[in-house]
Amino acid sequence: MKITEGGGNAHEGEYITKVFLTEAEAHAFLENDYPLSPPPMLYALLWWFENKAKKRTESKNIVPYKWKPKDVVPLKDFKFEPMPTSSRFAPLRMHFTLGTLTRTWDLALCDDSFAILLYNEDKKQLVFTQRFRPATLIGLARHRSPPKTKLEDIDWASQPAEWAYTLEMCSGHYTRGSSAQEIEQKVRECVALKCGYRLSSLQFVTSYIIGISFSGDRQRVYYAKVNDSMKLKDWSQFEDMVPYSIPCDVIPSFIRAETPTGPPAVLFMMQWFLNTQRQ
Repeated sequence: MKITEGGGNAHEGEYITKVFLTEAEAHAFLENDYPLSPPPMLYALLWWFENKAKKRTESKNIVPYKWKPKDVVPLKDFKFEPMPTSSRFAPLRMHFTLGTLTRTWDLALCDDSFAILLYNEDKKQLVFTQRFRPATLIGLARHRSPPKTKLEDIDWASQPAEWAYTLEMCSGHYTRGSSAQEIEQKVRECVALKCGYRLSSLQFVTSYIIGISFSGDRQRVYYAKVNDSMKLKDWSQFEDMVPYSIPCDVIPSFIRAETPTGPPAVLFMMQWFLNTQRQ
């Protein structure tokens, strides 16, 4: 199975090597809890294992589904300016020697994170959070504008506000160097705060690199089953994070969307659920 096509900027000392994996090696790669890959790579492998033996006719049984965000709030008065010092990111320029060449690389360092996929056994639904991510609106608007269009030349008032919302797993950050037990405790607290469930147990699935280009930060991902009896009484919505449930029978439709409204980690864990948990 060919993973990369090869290439790179040889004149700058960059070489991208072709990698061939047997099925056994691909399985071992997926089972490694510290893979040196981003979620799209892991999702692609899971998708391949799930679909390599299927017939095309099976796709006809997919339940149509299109996710729409709730309680969309209009955006206006857009303004862009250089970012001052951030409490979340530490922008740096790294200088180094690659072979015989002196190179630079821009970094935006941040803390590692965790995410968890929740499955409501009573409702047969996966539980996510709807997040307000205005950068996704900016990205979509730029993508649909002519090349080299400046930000100030885009008609921001005409951009759909729902573009600023994404479907994500319940997630949070942790301090690098935290023990597995400390991270799991943070996961439990995060689920209680943002989704309103008290977890009885959780399963560590794997970890992956999120910021492959700028930060190198890693995310640990978990899975837990919940039910309606585990809902916290008097729980109220946390900030602008809206719990959003997706019926399990529409997951195949969601992950096949041409423009999915969730990050690669969501698609990866949806496919993981289909491969390992679906009954």
